[in-house]
Amino acid sequence: MIDDARSRDQVLALLFVDLDGFKIVNDTWGHESGDVVLKETAARMTRTVRNNDICFRMGGDEFVIILSTINDRMHSCLVSRRLISAISEPIVLPSGNQAKVGASIGIATFPADGSEIEELLHRADEAMVHGEEARQEQLSTSPLMRAPMITEQAIVDQLTACVAERVTLVVRENLSGIVQQEVSAALAKALAEASSIAL
Repeated sequence: MIDDARSRDQVLALLFVDLDGFKIVNDTWGHESGDVVLKETAARMTRTVRNNDICFRMGGDEFVIILSTINDRMHSCLVSRRLISAISEPIVLPSGNQAKVGASIGIATFPADGSEIEELLHRADEAMVHGEEARQEQLSTSPLMRAPMITEQAIVDQLTACVAERVTLVVRENLSGIVQQEVSAALAKALAEASSIAL
C-alpha cells in the first residue's frame, strides 16, 4: 500500500488503536467475554472505515488501521473521532451484562512521519503512548504540525473541535520555535473557548 501511495504521490495514515478498559472486562467477566469485545470492536472499526482501508489486530487489545488516500492529517483525526465514538458504545456480553471500553489512538501519516510501514508503526505507537499519559478517550498525532505556515486560527479550530468531543490533540515537543509559540497561544485560547463545554 505504501509503494502504491508513493508511486501516486498520495498521503495515507496509520492509526494505532489501544483499547482502554479491556483488562477490566477480562478480569471481571472472563476471557470468553473478552473475545466477544474484541470481535465486536473489530467489526465496528471495519464498518467505520472505507472498504479500501485496512484494519487488523496487532495482538492483545491493540489494532492497526491504514487509511488510504486521505486528503490531509485532519481527515485522519475526523476518522479517529468516529472510531472512538463507535468503540465506546456498550457491548452486550453472553451473560447479558454490558461492557464498555474506550480507545486511545496514535496517528502517523505517510510521507510526513515516515516512508516505511515499520517507521509509521513506531511513530503512531509513540504518539498513542504520549497521548495516554493524559488518559481517557483521546487521539494523538505524530507530530501535531510541522509547517510554520499553519495559522493560529486553524490550530484553534482543530483544538476546539477535539476538546468538544473529549478528544485531546497532543502537542509534540519537537515543533519548531515559531509553530511552538503559535500552538501554545492557540492551545490557551482553545481551552478558554472550550471551558463552557460540559465534558
